[in-house]
Formats: sequence, structure tokens, C-alpha cells
Amino acid sequence: MAICELCGQDVNHVLLFQTLSMQTKEAFQIGECTFCRVRKVLNPPQDLSPYYVNTHMRKSNNKLYVFLKQLLLKSELNRILKFAGPDQEFLDIGCGTGDFVKTIHDQGRKVRASDSAPDKPVMAKDLNDIEYYQFDYADYSLRGLDRINHGIVILRHVLEHAASPRTFIKKLLSYGITGFYIVVPNHGNYEDKLFGQYYFPCNPPLHLWFFEKETLIRFLENEGLEIAESGFYTIPNLVCNLYRYLYLKNYPVWFCEIFNPQGIVSALSGPLDFLMPNNVLWVYARVKK
Repeated sequence: MAICELCGQDVNHVLLFQTLSMQTKEAFQIGECTFCRVRKVLNPPQDLSPYYVNTHMRKSNNKLYVFLKQLLLKSELNRILKFAGPDQEFLDIGCGTGDFVKTIHDQGRKVRASDSAPDKPVMAKDLNDIEYYQFDYADYSLRGLDRINHGIVILRHVLEHAASPRTFIKKLLSYGITGFYIVVPNHGNYEDKLFGQYYFPCNPPLHLWFFEKETLIRFLENEGLEIAESGFYTIPNLVCNLYRYLYLKNYPVWFCEIFNPQGIVSALSGPLDFLMPNNVLWVYARVKK
């Protein structure tokens, strides 16, 4: 028996399957809480930093990929702006290349950027009016940030990486955050069931948590937040599943990289993903008034 990080219940976690890390080929166990049904990595390593070496999260992308993604990001920003006051500022944690930071900045909104690297992301490095804070995944602090009153935090594909989502949310509340835009892979959908351990978002220990809509909403409400709106959307992912499969089956690296998630083949495969839609879940939550 152990306390579930998300629901707080003293429960068992049932082992569902074992799968490999793409970075190290190390085996990890994926289990499920018997109470709230959230899935998680049962044997996470103490130090996650070696697994983030040579990931694609901060590298420059090809121009076609950037162009297509900007179209998606503009639509995504419009979704958030429905809940934002005219003077509210944004904080993008886990900003990666800084593409969404730049999208927000280009719309004339004040935005701050944060990631685990010490330097500014490539797409924001020449934007001097964007403040950057190094994020510490160990204690969820942002170096140099004192407070951001009534700020809106953007957690796009970040919460699933946190060892303790509950501690993470509480830390953000202490900084004065009142709005939360959270995006995570939508587990439990048809694509997840079809590909199983080769489903691209199922890549431990980069991903430690595997959310469905009900488990995420229940968790946020338990933390004192109210859900303003939630929904799903679809991103290119079918080629990413193939990429993970080939790597785990030890195909040559040069061949695997043809199907790189941020490559041209992946970008052009987008229309195929509507055969299996809703692979991404989003929630906008806020502090109860």
C-alpha cells in the first residue's frame, strides 16, 4: 500500500505492463491507482536529468514544421485569451524552443519564459523584453522570480513530467498564479490502446504520469481549482508512434530519424491523424473566487 500522489488515497498500484525508455532502453513499470485510475511510472529514477540529454525539446526545427506549428499555436492562444484579462501576463513553463512564447509576444501580450536550461530558448533569445527564469524540476522553483500576481501559467506537456504534480501546483499558487492552462497527452484513447507500449507519449521516465480527462480534472479540483473549460484536439502523432517502435526495435538510427517527431515526414503526416483524433487533452482551470 502507498499514498497515491494524485488522489491522496492509501491504495495499491496495479502493474499494467513494462516498457522501455527510448533514451537508455532501460525497463520501467507502468501501473494504475486502484482508486482514481491514474497511470504512472512505478519505478522512477531519482535523477531524471540523464534522460533529457539529446532530446528534441530545445533544438531548432525545420521551417515547414515551425510554420505549421505556428498555425496551431495561434489557435491555441485564442482559446486561452477567452479567460485572460487585458492586463494579465503569461508564464510559459517548459517553453522548449520558445515557439509559444513568441506567438504570445507577437500578439502584444506580456509573457515570461521558463525552462530547465540556463539560457533563453532559441526563438526568444533576441526578444529582450521577455524575461527568462531557469526552472528547477527538483523543487519547482523559478530562479529569480519573486511573484507574478494573477498570472496565467502555461503548462503544455509539462505536468506529465513532474515527479510530484501536487507539489508543483502548490508551488505555482505560491507565486501568485491564478489561471492554469494545462495540456497533456490524452491517454486511454484509441491510438493509445492500439499502439500500447509503443504509443509515443508512453515514454518513461520522461513521462511519469499518464492522464485521462477524468483523472486530471479530479486532481485539479482536489487542489482547490475550478474547471472553466476543457476539451481535446489532435496533433501529428502517428509517425511518432512509428519512431518509438523503430527505436525500441533497434533499427538503425539514420532510418529512425526519417520519422523524427519534429521532422518533415511527421509534419506532412498531419491529415492521417484525423483517423484517430483527440490525442491531446487540455484544461483551463482557475483559483475559485
